[in-house]
This record gives sequence, C-alpha cells and structure tokens, in this order.
Amino acid sequence: MSQVSEAFLIPPNDLDSEGIVLAAILLDSEALDRVQPILKTQDFYSDANRWVYEAITSSSASGKPIDAVAVAGWLRDRDRLDQIGGTPYLAQLTATTPFYLRLEEHARRIVDKSRLRKVISEARAITAEAYTVGDQVREFVQSAESRLFAVAEDLSRASTLRSLREVMVECVKDTTDARYNRIPAGASTGFRALDRRLGGGLKPGRMYVCAGRPGSGKTSFLTQVSKTVATSNAEKRGVFIASIEMPSKQIGDRFITQEMAIDSRCVESGIMTRDQWSQYLNTAEKQIAKWPIVMDDFPSLSISELRSSLRRGTRELERLHRVKLGLIGIDYLQLMGSPGRFQNENDRLSQITASIVGISKEFSVPVMLLSQLNRDCEKRDGKRPVMSDLRGSGSIEQDAHTIIFFHRDDVYRKSDESKDRSAEFIVSKCRGGRTGTVRLSYLEYCTKFIDEPDDDPADQYAKICEEFDSFVDEPERAP
Repeated sequence: MSQVSEAFLIPPNDLDSEGIVLAAILLDSEALDRVQPILKTQDFYSDANRWVYEAITSSSASGKPIDAVAVAGWLRDRDRLDQIGGTPYLAQLTATTPFYLRLEEHARRIVDKSRLRKVISEARAITAEAYTVGDQVREFVQSAESRLFAVAEDLSRASTLRSLREVMVECVKDTTDARYNRIPAGASTGFRALDRRLGGGLKPGRMYVCAGRPGSGKTSFLTQVSKTVATSNAEKRGVFIASIEMPSKQIGDRFITQEMAIDSRCVESGIMTRDQWSQYLNTAEKQIAKWPIVMDDFPSLSISELRSSLRRGTRELERLHRVKLGLIGIDYLQLMGSPGRFQNENDRLSQITASIVGISKEFSVPVMLLSQLNRDCEKRDGKRPVMSDLRGSGSIEQDAHTIIFFHRDDVYRKSDESKDRSAEFIVSKCRGGRTGTVRLSYLEYCTKFIDEPDDDPADQYAKICEEFDSFVDEPERAP
C-alpha cells in the first residue's frame, strides 16, 4: 500500500456532529445545558462552527437569549458574521434535524476528534523539538510523555456532575457493605485502633499527612501499611511507593526485617544463623517478592515525574499482578522537586500539596504523604508535635484530609537511659473520623510498630542485641 503524504491528510473531524449539536442549541436553548459540560469552544474543527458556539456560550453567560438572531448579532459586532457565510449559514444550521436523544453522544464525538487533533499537533511539535535536544534527553522524554498524556487522556468532562440521588445510592451501598458484609469503608492500616479513629481506614481520594521528627518511624509506618494493603484478604490492591529519601533497596530491607522480626543489622551485615538465613531467603524470594508493590526512588521527584511514574506503575501492577492501584506512598514531601521559580518555600510546598490532592482524586486512591517537622517540638516539655511544627508551609494543614503525628519518647532519650518502646500516633486532624491519640509499641530492632505492647519488649530487645553481638564475635556461626 502506497503511503499518502501527510500534507494531503485531513485532520480528524466530525462536521456532521458539529452541525447537529449547534442546530439543537439554536432550536432549543436547554440543549446547551446538556453539552456544555462536555464541549469546549476549541473542540470544534470548523472555524465557523467554533465562532457560532463561542457566540452561543457568551450570550448564555450574559443572560441573553440563544437563537439565530442573537448569534448573528454577536458575530456581526465582532466582524465575524460574513466570515462564517452570513445569515444563510445560520439558516442552514437551523434547517438541520437534530438528534436530541443522542445529543451527548454527538458532543463526545466532537471531543474525541478534537483530542486526536491535539495528539497529532503535539506529536509534530515533539518530533521537531527532538532534533534539537542537547544533553537533556531524560527531561525531554518525560516532558513529551506528560504532554501526550495530557491531551490524550480520556476523561469525561461531564463525569464530575452528579445528582444527589446518585450520590445517595453510593452512600447507602457503602454503608450497607460496612454494616452487613463487614466490608471496611477504606483500606486498613493494619492497626485496629487507628482504623477506628480514622473512621474506617484510608479512603480513596484523600491525602493523609504522616509527620514526625527524624527517627520517629514514618518510613516504618509506610512500609507496614503498604504490606497490609498489598496482602489484604478482603481486597488485595497494588501499592506505589515514591521513596525519595532512601534507595528502594533499603525499603526492601525494611520489609524483610519487619516480616521476619529480625534485627535490621543482621539483614544489613548478612550475619545470621543457618535457620535465620533459610528463613531470610524464603521470606524475601517466596513471600515479599510476590507482593503487588512498585517503587520509584528517583531523587527530587517532581509532580510531573510522579504522575508519569504512577501511570507506568499502575500498568505494571495490572500486568504483573492483575490488581488495581490501592495506595500511593510518598517519602517525603520536603524532598520533592519543583521546576520553576517560587518566592519562598511556602509557595513551593503549597503547589506540591495541592497537586498531590489532585493526584489522589485523579487515581481515586488514598495518598500517604510523609513530612518532616521543624525543631520547635524539641523545645517544649513533652516534645509532642502540634500543627505549627509542620515544616515549611501552612498549606499542609489546609490541604490534608488527615494529619497523623508520630511521637516516641525513645527518640529523645540518651543512649544510657532505659527504653520503654512506647509510641504514639497523634491524630490531630481527621475529616470523617476522630482526633486523638493511639498508643502502640515500636520494636526498634526490626523497625516495626505493633498494635499491642510486648510482654517485655525491653528484655526481648536486649536478648536480640546479645545474639547479634555473639554472631559478630563468632563469624564461623554464620553460613
């Protein structure tokens, strides 16, 4: 088959649908309410049709009647009436028999063709720019992917408009499932008391900010929740972790030490008994490797890069594990990159948190966003964090649906002081739940929170430290 020169190809369009939609509106102004949530002026291929639709929407916005006479007057005032073919063209439109029952379908056809034209235009621009790209290849490829996805993404513009009846049907269904079928309202964190305080776990479309000072257990909490979501018997879901602070290998080590309840130093050094080594291989290769979790550890990950990685990660989860995305974890906020210039750190973080809220709604999953605290909490008695300790921006408090502070007295104890392993999840903001404190224990040797305190965690920790030290002194015991 011979190739046709691109210069002779007509861009995708549907002039019939454009005429039908305009005819319906000119003959019945209520038709505009049905198509306006779907159609934008720039979606029309024909210049004449685009100007007619602009005249219609402008007249409607100013409260003027919508008919052929009003449209003709609007176009005449802007010297466009003759350019569309004058009043005969409007008469031709109104002579078209509109299909009222399929009006939204015709509107979506116009949008689909418009989207294809945008893809073609963007692809041409990307092709031209590719010839002049210097050493910034990675940045160019990411930008190209984002640009193409933005214009090609098939999102219905009318889908956000819902009647209260539709909303009530969904509300009753979810509450019925929770009451009779014991289906949780959201994804479980793995901690019963925390789930209850959050009003039923982590809900889709919400941003959960988990904040604490270094060493308080933020990353440990994220990995534990990720494991719970990925292995839940109720509804297994995939997890995406953006590990900006530490390499993905270190996250993997956290999973292993938590699952085995083994001293993290054993995993890092490889010093284990034969039984521990066998358990290690079984845990890593036959258990954790099967969990539907994907990670991106690129430093200074920006919002655009996060979106791109999320799309790829979602496809990987569906391809490898046949599961849908159920949780996004970001470790942590202040390390995220931000292209462009900002007057201060507050403005930069405000843009990031607002974008992350948008991502949680776009992917319809909860986002667990880890955040650092400033040093102010260390200056007060008790050292328990409060809202004003959130580092860098008041927008974190504003944008978050829920804020959980991590507090462990052990972080502030001297090395020679006794350890009590107590930990607190301080829920300081919670839409749909209750604020308050959840008390747990933290096993530092395996970086793991537990719901119920150990019988004697201090003795257990001392025993594990003694065992590890003996392995170091007697390396022949290691395999």
